Amino acid sequence: MNDQLLVTVRKDHSTSIDHTWEMCKANTQILRQGPAHVAYLISRFITNRYTRIITVLESRLDKLEDDMFEHPRDNLLEELVGYGKNLSKLKRILTYHQNIFSRMSSKTQSFVSKHGRHEFNDVFEHTERPVCTRI
Repeated sequence: MNDQLLVTVRKDHSTSIDHTWEMCKANTQILRQGPAHVAYLISRFITNRYTRIITVLESRLDKLEDDMFEHPRDNLLEELVGYGKNLSKLKRILTYHQNIFSRMSSKTQSFVSKHGRHEFNDVFEHTERPVCTRI
């Protein structure tokens, strides 16, 4: 990314990028704010999406734990182990995103405005909050 260009790389379909692109097509004013703002919108969408997933997962884990104490069964343990693996993967992804958001909010990124740095810092802080204590 620089002050004129935003390049995204993805192996498969990206809900976050597609959603942001649709927003940009519907409101061309967004593109006039520059690629850093578009990157922020993608980042915000990703963060909000992961937050919702973690919130749902957290309530499911609470229910599974209660069920395990009341009526332990192999299928519940298997589900808990599966979620543990997914949470480890999610933690790695969130750590990677935090590093990006932190770099984008630093003053060393000349193509990101002061307001843009504030936006990326907001996203960084949002990912830093302990939404799910199991991560």
